[in-house]
Amino acid sequence: CGGEDHKGTCEQKVPVGYLSTRILQMKAAVKIIRVTDEVPYALGFNILHRLQEIRGKNEIDDHLLLLQHQPIYTGGRRKNVSNLKYPVEEFQKMTNTPLFFADRGGDVTYHGPGTLMCYPIIHFLDNQIRLREYFDYLEDIMIHVASIFGLECIGRIEGKRGIWTKSTKGTPDKKVGSVGISVRHWVAAHGFALNVTTDLSYFDHIVACGLENAKATSIEAEAKERGLQEQVTMERAVQGVSETFCRKFHKVQVTEETMTTEQLANYVSSFE
Repeated sequence: CGGEDHKGTCEQKVPVGYLSTRILQMKAAVKIIRVTDEVPYALGFNILHRLQEIRGKNEIDDHLLLLQHQPIYTGGRRKNVSNLKYPVEEFQKMTNTPLFFADRGGDVTYHGPGTLMCYPIIHFLDNQIRLREYFDYLEDIMIHVASIFGLECIGRIEGKRGIWTKSTKGTPDKKVGSVGISVRHWVAAHGFALNVTTDLSYFDHIVACGLENAKATSIEAEAKERGLQEQVTMERAVQGVSETFCRKFHKVQVTEETMTTEQLANYVSSFE
């Protein structure tokens, strides 16, 4: 949700004696998994952190999960509920949508169908990348995908993480994509959420990302507002993220698979 709060020691000095040959071998490789059905958030959370653990042991290459969740409100590890517009019990009755606190940075937001979740499980040492640079790369990917649909107006706003449409006088900034990660043993998990065709009414019940003077929007909504002719589809956004990620992180040894949630869970279980 735009937070830079994180766990781990990714800004520490690279350990002496780290194998340079391992860096060269691992840096170029990634396995991209596209999930075809909506993933329950709690299950996806467990899968994500199991892959993070395995990657930390260098048992697998970097991974990239591209998926959508069943409707869910999520918060950061600080478990701040002040940006729910109602008390927690009332909030859950009114929205009929679960609330889950993850171990990422940032504040409360919404994920669901139409929101593309990009979850890289990526080793900072093997990719020779630092934390702030990594945040920038994730935002660069979202900005490029928005441009695929003709939205050159979407970019960064100084002092705020995520990607935005810049406001005109008297109107709030509108957020299109959020970033939030966790880092353990030099391996990042979580990533970004890009509103592609999201039902924006879910954001009416929260102060998204704790930002009072901002609104949530989507690529689809902004394209319609501007009368653009480009058809906004999740399939095209997924392809754009996949291709841009590989270019940005110099991945040339790419394996791609399409899985259901059940197949993904079985895949991760196979490492136990």
